[in-house]
Amino acid sequence: QIYCTLDTFNKMFDQSKTISFPDLTSMPKQQFEDELCTWHKQKELRRGFGVFASELHTRGLISENLLHEAVDTVLSDFEENIRKPKNEVVSESVDQVVTLLSEMAKLFGKGSFISDKAKQILAIPKTDTPCLGMRSRFKLDDCVHKV
Repeated sequence: QIYCTLDTFNKMFDQSKTISFPDLTSMPKQQFEDELCTWHKQKELRRGFGVFASELHTRGLISENLLHEAVDTVLSDFEENIRKPKNEVVSESVDQVVTLLSEMAKLFGKGSFISDKAKQILAIPKTDTPCLGMRSRFKLDDCVHKV
């Protein structure tokens, strides 16, 4: 039996626990390397979880309704976060959520609920979204047009 609930998404994408890319100039090399590994692990874990959840859905093991709820939950703080003043931790969190959407869009394709969410986010003017970098904007645009 597969155990994947809305609570799983909440724990995986708890934005208060996002780790930003470490600054080599502010710490010893060994600490930097340790924090770099921790940052990379979290980033890949979150990306991989999006792919995993999408695959579970395509195999009929979790409902699309659960994925809709999960995306809504993950995005609940997202619109507020992209509007915050530029901050490394918030920008990292935003980027990881965009990566989740991008990975899910690859499986669901153009015209999916992921594509619709990406359109809504892209409709917000760039000047109002300092934490939504160009790389993330391009990924969202791909969710709408190229998938």
